Amino acid sequence: MRNSAYIVNMGCMEKESCPTLFLHNLVDWHIEDPKGKSIENVREIRDEIEQRVKKLVGNLQTKQEINI
Repeated sequence: MRNSAYIVNMGCMEKESCPTLFLHNLVDWHIEDPKGKSIENVREIRDEIEQRVKKLVGNLQTKQEINI
């Protein structure tokens, strides 16, 4: 993780358990936890992740600044 261009955190920001808190180039997406959600909500969360990943890949390919 230390040599990564960017590290995507999808929502874990608990100091006791989140390994990304003290790393540079962190992009925090604040994704809603799907645990206990209906299948419809889980699909919406999945689709949001898919769109963000596609945007991230596109930005990395064109070497744009990550503002997702």
